[in-house]
Amino acid sequence: MPIRVTVCKTEYAINPLGLDVLEPRLFWRVAATQNATVQSAYQVLVAESEDSLNQDQGTMWDSGKVASSESIHIVYKGKPLQEEGRYYWKVRVWDGKDQPSEWSVISFWTMGLLSRDAWKAKWI
Repeated sequence: MPIRVTVCKTEYAINPLGLDVLEPRLFWRVAATQNATVQSAYQVLVAESEDSLNQDQGTMWDSGKVASSESIHIVYKGKPLQEEGRYYWKVRVWDGKDQPSEWSVISFWTMGLLSRDAWKAKWI
């Protein structure tokens, strides 16, 4: 493959835990075997399970093929995220000759508590 996706991050971290943002930002790096190779498009899949992603199903979000060279601050625009949920994602990109890369390795993030009402505790 002349182009591939490396280091995937969510909100500036690799596999972060306890995010408190409803639309996390996704980031990735692109590596190429040839000089002057550029990303011309990307597709992001987000799911609640690795199994869904292994079947190329973005059950929470499938961005579709987006014509863009951007690989930073890609804002999640899928179904509403749930408190304490765990979400898995992967991305692929296309080069300037419209050739797709392989999918990236699967990354994940977890959501934290998003409201005061979510905190449950008892005095001990």
